[in-house]
Amino acid sequence: MSGRLRALTNGVYDLVMGFPPDERFSLTQQLKRAAWSMTANIVEGFNRLSAKDKIRFYNVSLCSTEEIKYGLMLARDRRFCLDQPRLRQQADTVCRQLSGLISSMRRRRPFSNP
Repeated sequence: MSGRLRALTNGVYDLVMGFPPDERFSLTQQLKRAAWSMTANIVEGFNRLSAKDKIRFYNVSLCSTEEIKYGLMLARDRRFCLDQPRLRQQADTVCRQLSGLISSMRRRRPFSNP
């Protein structure tokens, strides 16, 4: 998953460089924050000891990935960029993988410290 995360994060950062300057403190920043949050929360969750903590951070990452998907759609609707099927597909893949990981952890482990 790490290669996909990096590709999606870098793709978002590259994309927003072409947004209008007046979007610098709104959609541009929000997409960059969501891309950063997506990756940072997976890293932080991975290093947590309890399954409950891990799941909480992975869920935040999942929400940030959904934010990216919406931001891409809004950017296209506002004509800041063309449709980004590669980035949308990467975001969809990350969402599916995170959802699967969260579901698997919920089935596998009780919510207590190891």
